[in-house]
Amino acid sequence: MAEKSCADAIVGLMESYGIDTIFGIPGVHTVAFYRALVSSGLRHVTPRHEQGAALMAYGYGLATGRPAACSVITGPGLLNAATGIGQAYSDSVPMLVVAAANKSNELGMGQGFLHEMPNQHDAARTVTTFNHQLRAPENLPEVFAQAFAQFDSGRPRPVGLEVPRNLFDQPANVDATAWPRTSKPGPEVGAVAKAGALLSKAERPILLLGGGAKWAGAEALALAERLGALVVTTTAAKGTIPETHPLSAGATLELEPTQRALADADIVLAVGSELAETSFWTSASDIQLGARLIRVDIDPAQLVRGFRPDLAILGDAALTMEALIQSLGGRPASGGQDRAARLWEENRAVHETPETMNRCRMLNMLAEYLPENCFISLDSTQVAYTGASYFRIDHPNGWHFPNGFGTLGTGVPAAIGAKLGAPDRPAMAIAGDGGLLFTAEELIVAAELRMPLPVVVWNNGGYGEIRDHMIDAGVQPLGTDLLVPDFSALAAAYRCGYARPESAEGFGNALAEAFSATGPTLIELRSDAAFLNGPD
Repeated sequence: MAEKSCADAIVGLMESYGIDTIFGIPGVHTVAFYRALVSSGLRHVTPRHEQGAALMAYGYGLATGRPAACSVITGPGLLNAATGIGQAYSDSVPMLVVAAANKSNELGMGQGFLHEMPNQHDAARTVTTFNHQLRAPENLPEVFAQAFAQFDSGRPRPVGLEVPRNLFDQPANVDATAWPRTSKPGPEVGAVAKAGALLSKAERPILLLGGGAKWAGAEALALAERLGALVVTTTAAKGTIPETHPLSAGATLELEPTQRALADADIVLAVGSELAETSFWTSASDIQLGARLIRVDIDPAQLVRGFRPDLAILGDAALTMEALIQSLGGRPASGGQDRAARLWEENRAVHETPETMNRCRMLNMLAEYLPENCFISLDSTQVAYTGASYFRIDHPNGWHFPNGFGTLGTGVPAAIGAKLGAPDRPAMAIAGDGGLLFTAEELIVAAELRMPLPVVVWNNGGYGEIRDHMIDAGVQPLGTDLLVPDFSALAAAYRCGYARPESAEGFGNALAEAFSATGPTLIELRSDAAFLNGPD
């Protein structure tokens, strides 16, 4: 039997822990690693830019809750991928990043070796929750166990494994089977009892769900119904309970009517949320979270950031909400459904203005023609900003927008990763004409995979949202009005279908055809199109 190498051990451990997909672009520093990949059962997908590799792994994690891997070369490969890794870090998405490094005896020497960085390890630490620089192959089983303990029992974020390239071919006679997996932390019994006593007396409770609760939809819905609580979510948790449910007020934290409701609540139970600036789009000093605030989070530091809680509970979102249900006495509060219905009406009026009506019409059309259980990957574009709080999604884990880190270019590669992770779900991307160009090269990957992937392009002639902000601030727009591509020609170049509908019916037909196609389809919507701007 041939002796196993360090690269063989890395790949074997990936497979043992259930990783089935790796995104990467091979380079001279990873040739030995690819020798091991060739003989493995891992699916390898080649993006056309390392940022695409990280964002595809990000999309895979968003859709499945499981980590994919990405492989990058030393120096520029890692830095190109860092934006996508940072987005996964911001959104608490698991990912394993295998990064080559210069040879062990070259590190820190500054002698001009290929791809050399002064300190690659520290650069990667800024976007990973755990980053290990491998010194000896025999440490690999423990390193993987630590990585998956973070995925399983902590706040899931990217984990990095930095491998000096001379180690890939070194012998590694290690056991590549997975160590026992760690469990999710449950809440402290006394804290649950205190929370249950407070919640049982609430007359106007609000359940505020963040991204840390997105995989706990059943528990959240059961708790909301048991409390009779109005439910609001951050964008990261949009759809955790169906936004068509009578108790749901949607992902509307940014809107004044919802902020007034929060202030009026006698108790707010916030589960898995940073309660960040990007949740409310206003200063924390302007937000009042009820007469009392209970926070639940798997991250102990997050329990005391931004807003001081009256009670803090450390624990997994699903386990904690299950325990809270068991602790409750009394009857559900009344009025939650009426408050939710009223908020939808008030918030809808906030959106449906002459300036945003074209986006609202586009989103209404999308709601009409969207297939069941669709995964929508949104880029930073006007439609996404409006849709976060306007569009009502009726299924969990279906709306994904890079709200915290705010990376441009997420739409297409994240949708590709999601479709690979959940092939039985329809998936699509929505991007602006500006954001699409950050990662347009990944369209050829979807074509190569023969992936049915509608990509709706909101064409407002440049960076329209920034242009509007400049005008509102009294600044002469600069750098925002751009020459945009001929999207029909771009689609042809990347082996995509193309449509430019001129009616609502045309948009519906284009979407239906794109979801059943044998490759990606660009669907261009001009923001000034008559059917989006004319009278009803």
